[in-house]
Amino acid sequence: MTVQFSLGSNAPESTTTPVAVVGVYENGVLTSAAARIDTAGGGAIKRLVEAGDITGKVGNLVTLLHPAGVAAARVLVVGLGAQKTFDAARYQRVTLEAARAVGRLPVTEAVSWLPEVEVPGRDAAWRLRVAALATDHAAYRYTATVKPRDKALPELATMTLVGPADGEAGLAEARAIAEGVRYAKELGNLPPNICNPDYIADQAKAFADSHEGVTFRPSTAPTWSVKASARCWPWPVGRPTRRAWSSFSGTAARTANVPTPSSARASPSIPAASA
Repeated sequence: MTVQFSLGSNAPESTTTPVAVVGVYENGVLTSAAARIDTAGGGAIKRLVEAGDITGKVGNLVTLLHPAGVAAARVLVVGLGAQKTFDAARYQRVTLEAARAVGRLPVTEAVSWLPEVEVPGRDAAWRLRVAALATDHAAYRYTATVKPRDKALPELATMTLVGPADGEAGLAEARAIAEGVRYAKELGNLPPNICNPDYIADQAKAFADSHEGVTFRPSTAPTWSVKASARCWPWPVGRPTRRAWSSFSGTAARTANVPTPSSARASPSIPAASA
């Protein structure tokens, strides 16, 4: 399941959410969202800074549970490192660490103010795109052929990213990229007795059928495998194959060798990527 993202402009101290994610730099320098929560909570964050629990160093993650004066059930304080050297690479790292920390909590939704943090040379669209992709990456779980747990923990389903309205384009890009990445991950994680060339060909045809401007055209003349095939696929050398094309409008055709379909096999379905 792909995480659903939305763009928000919520006030951190008054937003009702299972988890509010804010950042703190080294030496107790609070971001704007962290400062507002700290003020509403009567100095709850600064007290933890003074006690040494919150260091602001990269990798330092502290969760405040039901802080007084704050609407959020939890406040996840993420260390951002030194403010003077904060850059794009650091932002990518801390957003991923924050996403993993949220994923370990028993929650299905969260709100993050990390996209408000200024990153030199990067705009709001980039910050929102990176935060969304990091969150979706951390939330991914392969379940197609895995037996469900009797007492599975809640999984993150929705994430609100707080940032300026002009960053909406970056969030839209992240949604599309995340869906495509998850689709590819599902194919890659399926066992080879299921995700064989027949199956991939079927997926390519289904993709073409559901997307305007995409075509799938298999050839009728079989070709023959060479010895290299024996090292790559679990079928005898010399098995007839079909050659299939998946051409995308505006780009060169992609070509792949796939085996001639035999009998239909039962296999787990994966969600088709949407337009």
